[in-house]
Amino acid sequence: MINISTPKNLIFVDTSALKAVFDQNDDFHQQAIAVWEKAKEEKTGFVISNFILDEFYTLVRSHLGRLAVLQFYQDLVKSRAQLKIVRITIKDEVEAWDFFEKLSGRKLSFTDCTSFALMKRLGLTETFAFDKHFKKAGFILKP
Repeated sequence: MINISTPKNLIFVDTSALKAVFDQNDDFHQQAIAVWEKAKEEKTGFVISNFILDEFYTLVRSHLGRLAVLQFYQDLVKSRAQLKIVRITIKDEVEAWDFFEKLSGRKLSFTDCTSFALMKRLGLTETFAFDKHFKKAGFILKP
């Protein structure tokens, strides 16, 4: 089980990375699979928020259908040792508004802002994402 109190060897996962891992037609699929497999080998843990899951389920349902969401959910259940779901708190939402106000000219989503707040709370600096907003907010992008 992932110990969230120790940010060493933990990477936050964004919707863009999840989609790339799951969707074989995604432009970043091969790159995402390579990162995912390397993380498994290195016993790196992934952290994801409930907001990211919601965004991802909606994205997959609209592009790939309901059955694809159900398949992903089954895969998620199997990967619990590597993937830890952390809930966005009220304090995270308040912090997210600060990010939203500071970075508002960059067309980022509120979900991204909640991710930044969660990462800050947990002391995470790296994110598995293909969304450049994380870099602009000061986080390190993997790959």
